[in-house]
Amino acid sequence: MTRARVLPAALFVVSFAIFLASPNHAMSDSGYALLVSENLVRHGDLDLARDDLERDHRPNYRLTHVGRHVFYYFPVASSVLSVPYLVVARLLGAPAIAPDGRYSRTAEETTQARLAALLMAAYAVIVFETARLLIPAGSSLAVALVTAFGTQVYSTTSRTLWSDDWALVLVGTAVYLLVRAAARGERQRPLWLGTLAAWAYFVRPTNAWAVAGLGAYLFFVERAAAWKFMAAAALWFGAFAIDSTARFGTMLPPYFRDRLTRPFAEALVGTLASPSRGLLVCVPATLAVAALALWHRHAIRRAPLAWLSVGMCLAHWLTISGFPHWWGGHCFGARLATGLVPWLALLAIVALEAAAGPEPGRAASRRRGAVAALAVVLSAASVAINAGGAISSQAAAWNVVPANVDVRPERLWSWRDAQIWAAFRREPPPAGPAERR
Repeated sequence: MTRARVLPAALFVVSFAIFLASPNHAMSDSGYALLVSENLVRHGDLDLARDDLERDHRPNYRLTHVGRHVFYYFPVASSVLSVPYLVVARLLGAPAIAPDGRYSRTAEETTQARLAALLMAAYAVIVFETARLLIPAGSSLAVALVTAFGTQVYSTTSRTLWSDDWALVLVGTAVYLLVRAAARGERQRPLWLGTLAAWAYFVRPTNAWAVAGLGAYLFFVERAAAWKFMAAAALWFGAFAIDSTARFGTMLPPYFRDRLTRPFAEALVGTLASPSRGLLVCVPATLAVAALALWHRHAIRRAPLAWLSVGMCLAHWLTISGFPHWWGGHCFGARLATGLVPWLALLAIVALEAAAGPEPGRAASRRRGAVAALAVVLSAASVAINAGGAISSQAAAWNVVPANVDVRPERLWSWRDAQIWAAFRREPPPAGPAERR
């Protein structure tokens, strides 16, 4: 077996094992996602009314009612894509519901943890293979490892089946196809790209920007492919609108109508710099990517890919900064900024390709070494922070101890009480009144 096959296989196995072994796998918004898959397999529909999920007569924010029907409030595309895994899990004796056919939170939580670990290990390999198209294997492995363990991939999406899990795989695959075409001088694959972009939107509506960004990129680099891309995406959007109209009476489900709103000042600052939810605080490797790209900007060979990355990052940031609940509720770190991860990884790859070129002058060489050292330090800090989110029970408990962050959002601005420190405290902070939603 050649090195080209050994490295991706080893990366997948090691990543999967670490993701699954890291203990923080509690479900939140993703509860019922695999129950929807189970209903598709058993009954061929998306209606959860038969499962009596509100038997205690309390409103459930994960559900929405349409007449007699009860549907999952969050996007069901992740549930649709998860059907093959669920079928295999059932055959292996690991169903997402209890043996008596009743819904079991414990059973679904266990199955989701396995699927999330599997998807994120696959995403780590996608990042490696994308990087390998432009930079050496060692640098590619470094990018893949920092992406897998120094970002929300480790602290969030490898924990349970958030909508970003499938989105990362879909967008990551689209990025791979773009880089492959650029690196090898191949023609674009617009039908595949249109399908991947459309489904990325279906699993998480903030990826509407992926559709727009990929379309714009293709328009500039291969205009004929852009029209095919838009045609493929339009066909999928048509099917999506038909399904939504049949279930909800509108072309967009309720969740999708709530996502794209105008950004506001507190969220613009908080999503970047909040001590507990800011991207630059919780994923300091973001600063390393920016430093590398800025320092080597004149040597970048893939300018269209670099501009696409920057544009997508800005668009995602503005979008998540329009969400009133901009901190993402009970989670760890910059969860809502997970959509930036594939584009930051792409920018890192393009910047590292530029960094590999010659740079004359001893002073310039020293400065380049300083930038590289800074990148290593920031990446190591990212891994430490996100490992805390995946492993530490205190980091998870921070959401409600000493007070529920959704009730006391001023905690988001306290450096002393920052969630990133919670995993490293010897003793948890004093318990106070906590309220779970």
